[in-house]
Amino acid sequence: LLEISNLGKIRGDFSVYGQTVQGTFGIIREDTQAFMKSRRDDLIQKLIELGFTVGDIQFDVLSPETDLKQSLFDQMTMPVEKMVNIII
Repeated sequence: LLEISNLGKIRGDFSVYGQTVQGTFGIIREDTQAFMKSRRDDLIQKLIELGFTVGDIQFDVLSPETDLKQSLFDQMTMPVEKMVNIII
């Protein structure tokens, strides 16, 4: 069992199209990233058992300053000088 509070801040940004699941975990701590990457195959197997096809799953380390309380949509639509964000 995981002690969730020891993993640090994590955000999952996933999409389901038809029966295909894909997405990204945004993780603050590098040790948590390494742990989650080591369990990637278990996650994929569980999703397959649930009837899903698994697309790309990433585990990205985020800047410690990243505000995980704000939704991905809100972050992408915030006005930032000299940056364009596209949501599809």
